[in-house]
Amino acid sequence: MDYAFATPVRNPLPAVILAAGRGARLRSGVPKPMTAVAGRSLLRRVLETCGEAGVGRVVFALGYEADLLERHARETADALGLAIDCVRAPDWEKGNGVSAHAAARAADASHFYLLMGDHIVAPGVLAALAASPPPKGGVALAVDLDPAAVHDLDDATKVRVRGDHFDAIGKTLDDWNGVDTGAFLCTHGVVTALDEAQRRGRYQLSDGIRTLAGAGLARAVDVTGLPWIDVDTLDALEEAERRMRPTIGAAAR
Repeated sequence: MDYAFATPVRNPLPAVILAAGRGARLRSGVPKPMTAVAGRSLLRRVLETCGEAGVGRVVFALGYEADLLERHARETADALGLAIDCVRAPDWEKGNGVSAHAAARAADASHFYLLMGDHIVAPGVLAALAASPPPKGGVALAVDLDPAAVHDLDDATKVRVRGDHFDAIGKTLDDWNGVDTGAFLCTHGVVTALDEAQRRGRYQLSDGIRTLAGAGLARAVDVTGLPWIDVDTLDALEEAERRMRPTIGAAAR
């Protein structure tokens, strides 16, 4: 696929962070983004990545325990010197595509990062995306091509990478060779794709991304070897804490 027209983008770009879900599997006693990982909340760790990567503004998509999370988000962002907006996602319980759609519209930018509130990624992942941006009207996804290094691979979202793009995404793919890290660089085409998916009764982020992948508008950015982890269960939380000090947040800046 020819991406000759897709030149590197420059920060500061805004970042949309999805933090609307219940996070029932983690069972930490607080909303998932407020769960402490090696002494700092997940939300703070995501914001620290944004700050170190040069993100200009953060838009949080909120749903479950929105008031509590908004207070924590604003206090944390103020402490880190980051500008934030908080968006209450209507019908957030339908799926993360609904909250992504609401927050992406609020971001109102030609390009924006899209990050998961329960994924910790190294700042270098965002730098890799900025250096290899999406095609016009499309999306770029940071992909890990080393499945053996992925914690809880069974629960991970898989992608089928073909050269510099991917043409399929989902948790149940039979034919796949990469793993979705939860870090995207988006154009407004993602908003359009999510809008179309919702009109078909599809409410997951992957539904919109799948549409772009099928149209040849989904770039795969290889970030194999850069630290990241999806903190979705107690087991993953323990693994994140084990990895934290020697790797995540210290490497690949």
